[in-house]
Amino acid sequence: MRERGYSVYTVPEAATLMFSHGASPSDFSVPDFAYNFQVGLINLQLQLEETFEIIARATGRPTVLLCDRGLMDGKAYMPEGDWNRMIKRLGLGTDVDIREGRYNAVFHLVSAALGAEAFYTTANNAARSETVAEAKDMDANTQNAWLGHPQHFCIDNKGNFEQKLQRMIDAVGKLVGLPGFERSTTKFLLTSCPTVEQIRAAGLTVQVFEIEKVYLYEDSPDDAPPPPPSPSSYDSPTGGTPKNLLRAASISGRPHSPSFDGSASDVVSEYSFIRKRTSGGTSSYGVTTVQTHKNGQKIEIKRIITGREYAAGLRTRDLSRHIVKQERISFIYKEQSFNIHTYIKPVRGTCILHLQGISGVSAAPAPAPGPNKRRGSIVKGKRDAEFELPDFVEVDRLLDLKGKDAEISAYNISKINK
Repeated sequence: MRERGYSVYTVPEAATLMFSHGASPSDFSVPDFAYNFQVGLINLQLQLEETFEIIARATGRPTVLLCDRGLMDGKAYMPEGDWNRMIKRLGLGTDVDIREGRYNAVFHLVSAALGAEAFYTTANNAARSETVAEAKDMDANTQNAWLGHPQHFCIDNKGNFEQKLQRMIDAVGKLVGLPGFERSTTKFLLTSCPTVEQIRAAGLTVQVFEIEKVYLYEDSPDDAPPPPPSPSSYDSPTGGTPKNLLRAASISGRPHSPSFDGSASDVVSEYSFIRKRTSGGTSSYGVTTVQTHKNGQKIEIKRIITGREYAAGLRTRDLSRHIVKQERISFIYKEQSFNIHTYIKPVRGTCILHLQGISGVSAAPAPAPGPNKRRGSIVKGKRDAEFELPDFVEVDRLLDLKGKDAEISAYNISKINK
């Protein structure tokens, strides 16, 4: 990233600092110690993140802030009642505020205990004492703690460790909009929409969201109101991120996607949309700009915004387009992050499965879309990536939303006069 013009900062793991400076696993036998340990850990994590963010802002340069762990990891280590009591005590809002409102992406590097057991060890970290079986359970709990984040990448143990890290670097490059990386989410049309009850019956944890996507004027017409303001440099940490800061994490983290300024002359067109995600009465907000370059490559640049900015953005709504509404169901199956998008308005019932994949543009061409109609099997996606499906998911075909299936993309569905 430094070679591409970004400053890079790494926020250390708070738990490791605490265990390396006196905290002991034996202390957890003391009544209420575990709860108060987590309170202290969250406070330390907040201070570390904010301290590094102040430094990053001061440079004035596009920056990647890598956080080794994020606040939601604490939920995996304590009863849900204690977690809810703690975040209320600390004034952190809800899970949605912390998960989507604070962090722009989550990179979950799956434990070596899952698929690379021979390399699993606790010798290199004093904060780790889990057996292989315990590590597997904690890995699943941590994945579920972050479940529902729109940029939740599970990076498994296929290949060696260097390849694992490279996949994360590739994902960060894509998120900041660097040339040489392309959006690689694989999308399948489903024959029917699985229900929440079906997913839970399979023993999986589910998050459900209501989505509102609003497209803005593409050409900034003279009669359109001004675009939403950028957030203040001192906005709340859970209410927007500064324009040139990207936060990411090697386990779980918070990126923000600054634009890449070096090839602005290569951009031939761009459009933007704002999005509201609501779960349990709490909403988070974001803005996405999609740029098309001369070579045909599309780059997406994403940023967390506040509710105030979302309301301002509504004033720049493109009135030739519908507001698109969806239900999104998120779950994790065999270390794979599944997101099912079901359209509610302006069309109803179209159901699309999104599966995250990471690849550079130099990879082999994607296979041509074709019928799959398979349930509970392994299907091939873009770049020949393989995905294992649960029994309740039945695929009709791989989608080519830039080609023959473009009519069912949200961009085209939103058009009023087609």
